[in-house]
Order: sequence, then C-alpha cells, then structure tokens
Amino acid sequence: MLPFGIRVTQICPGAADTEFSEVRFKGNKQKAAEVYKGFTPLSGDNVAEAIVWVTGLPVHVNVNDMLLMPTAQAGPAYVHKS
Repeated sequence: MLPFGIRVTQICPGAADTEFSEVRFKGNKQKAAEVYKGFTPLSGDNVAEAIVWVTGLPVHVNVNDMLLMPTAQAGPAYVHKS
C-alpha cells in the first residue's frame, strides 16, 4: 500500500461487551453477561471512538497497531474482577 499512500491500521480490542459473547454462548444472555461481571469492559462505542480517532489523523500519520483494553485487563487471560 506504500506507493499508493493507503494507510493500514490494525485495532485489537480486548474485553468488549458486544453481541459476540451472546453468539459465543449460542444465545445464552446470562452466560454471556457473566463474562463481564466484576469489571467494566470496553463498549462498542469505545472501539468506534478509537476508529474515528485513527481515521481523523493527518494523511501523513498512520497508527500501525492499536491494542485497546479496559483498565482491568492486562492481557487476554488477565482480568482483575472485583
């Protein structure tokens, strides 16, 4: 993409409360909600705001990778629940 000035950004959200958990647990809303019990996950709006920010940067600026997580999450398997 470099010769064409096309920017490519990878946005990797951590724990985000979206319909994905309901799909993952085959429509079981209670089981899906338990995944996020004890901490505040990202919302779809949080991820959308990151996308809007990246796409609004000047044309000479590119964010190659963005790892976006709630403050209670340190990695895929590390979530502090209260």
